[in-house]
Amino acid sequence: MMNSMSLSESPSVSPPLPGRVRPPSLIRLQRLVDLPTRWTVLALGLWVLFRTRDQGDLVPAVIVTAGYALVTIGLTAFWLSRSGAAAGGPLLRRIAYVSYLLDVLFVCALIWRDGGLGSPLYILLVLLALKAVGVSGALPLMMWLPFASGPLYVGALWFASGNLGFLTDAGFVSRYVLLWAWLIGIVFLGYELATRTRQSVALDAVLVQQQAALAQKTEVLQRTATDLGDRLLELRALQEVARARDHPADGRDPARGGRDARAHDGQQPLCSGTHRPR
Repeated sequence: MMNSMSLSESPSVSPPLPGRVRPPSLIRLQRLVDLPTRWTVLALGLWVLFRTRDQGDLVPAVIVTAGYALVTIGLTAFWLSRSGAAAGGPLLRRIAYVSYLLDVLFVCALIWRDGGLGSPLYILLVLLALKAVGVSGALPLMMWLPFASGPLYVGALWFASGNLGFLTDAGFVSRYVLLWAWLIGIVFLGYELATRTRQSVALDAVLVQQQAALAQKTEVLQRTATDLGDRLLELRALQEVARARDHPADGRDPARGGRDARAHDGQQPLCSGTHRPR
């Protein structure tokens, strides 16, 4: 009966504990990386708009900047209204991808407005590539989107100049090669970081599972030791009871025991005299 009770009281196997190292939340990354970068790009856009207010038609630039400002305000309210611990669903991932492409298009519009080939704002494409790497912990495909900056940059220069003659310009070639070198380096760095992060998460999950299994085994051993101790105490109690039943004379009067012993000693000579040799 005690064996069946001990088996029924054995701890059940609990599900593995979640790992302590977890991949970053998409919403948290958007708050920490995307929103500050977006507002920085918007501020630079307003500065370019103000600086080029006397150059050509200002209406298209105002419309583009106003549209990007509305998108920035809407995305800020969207990401800040979400719980930081919530998992990123398909809708959130699509919004993150589309918003990054909008960033690249807005930067290309700024390059077009700032003069095209002579504009130093192509550096913003590198900033956006860094942002993509920062968000790639939650969106692995995001690290490949910076490669779209190269063709879009060429499209912005084409739209600004009206032809493709800039492709033979030495300044463009050197700048374009440098841009691609930065993009490739940043993407490679992001890939390495994402790989190390996935390995850390996997190793930590295995470690937590092993710790949970060890804790279960320790609990089983502790219960077993406690059960054995209780059974030893019961066994000793049963031995004491059995010893008391086998020796009931231990509780008699000592004086009476002495008289019986002397009477027994007085009878011994009679018995021994009958066997005396003739």
